[in-house]
Amino acid sequence: MKLIEAYATNTGSKIDKPFIFQKFFPLPFEKYITVHASSGMGSKNYDYYKDALSLIYDELKLNNYTIIQIGDAKDERMPMAIDFCGKTDIHQTAYILARSSLHLSNDTFSAHVAGHFKIPLVTLFSVSKPGVSAPFWNDPLKCVFIETDRRGKKPTCSAEESPKTINNIKPEDVAAHVSNLLGLNYKNTVETLYIGNQYKNMVIEVVPNQVINPESIKGILNIRADYFFNEENIYRQLSMSKCCVVVDRPLKIDIIKRLRNNLAILIYNLDNDNSLDFIKALKETAVPIGLVTSKDGDELNELKLKYFNYGIVNPIKKIEKESIDNYAKMSDNSYFKTNRLLLSNQKVFSSKAHWKANEPCESVQNTTAKIKDDQDFWREIDSYFIFNKI
Repeated sequence: MKLIEAYATNTGSKIDKPFIFQKFFPLPFEKYITVHASSGMGSKNYDYYKDALSLIYDELKLNNYTIIQIGDAKDERMPMAIDFCGKTDIHQTAYILARSSLHLSNDTFSAHVAGHFKIPLVTLFSVSKPGVSAPFWNDPLKCVFIETDRRGKKPTCSAEESPKTINNIKPEDVAAHVSNLLGLNYKNTVETLYIGNQYKNMVIEVVPNQVINPESIKGILNIRADYFFNEENIYRQLSMSKCCVVVDRPLKIDIIKRLRNNLAILIYNLDNDNSLDFIKALKETAVPIGLVTSKDGDELNELKLKYFNYGIVNPIKKIEKESIDNYAKMSDNSYFKTNRLLLSNQKVFSSKAHWKANEPCESVQNTTAKIKDDQDFWREIDSYFIFNKI
């Protein structure tokens, strides 16, 4: 039973199709699809619309379709879409939806508005079922309701999930349904094998064999002084912007004191060199400290006791590649992409393993590369989207 039917039954009300007021909004293109990536519940928000749309972007462009992103002003933007987020009121949004060739969204209000206007729909469901909350008014021949794979569990109906079950939906499945409803000549070229929980998060790391312009970076920069140690460049970078610094040896305390306002956190890897005197001096500067190690067993316990009064020693997660979802399907035809970028010597690398092999990315916009069977590669897998090319 749909929610609206339950409400009608319990209140004795009659269900009747509503009138939706539309307010004119100038649109400088004739053919477009609309995408709404947010909703009132974080658990409903699919994180991979950009990846899905990138698969069919060329076909959309070839057929003169524009992509319009609607939603809240604080929504994350999609680079291939025209940005209308926060720029229309609800009546202007209705006007835009009523003229759309297709609407793609989570289970949210815009899907119900588009359904009311009989617009083709591709709607994603996770914490609820389409039989309960899908648009009541729609054209059944023009609707695809994609329900996530909950791995045998029932919908949580929760506002927040970690990890989000909606992200079990594969981008190529979303792309295929959009293509089919629009009648595009799209052929799937990828098979998703694994998407890490941190893949959607943009992380910029820099090896201090260079100093970069902080204005080109959004957010806090991570200086990987544990990969390459150049104290002068570390301090030059810190003097320019707020940074997180990862080290595997002590830094000069007097300079840390001078630049501490730009030091978001100092992460000290205790694997090879661990100086209690350095941590004692660092504690007096009031700089936030993180202690990490890849050691385990008795060695880990010894480090925990040694630094007990100064912080928790966090073990670095060890990844067994055989435990990764669909590892058995990975082959020479397996590739990955990431939003975690490593900058070194004016080049961009998609992983530490690729940096060690001096295999840079094609560009910041295209990080796709072959997977590399290396322990450093698997350690960062939470930041990867791994797929086979078909």
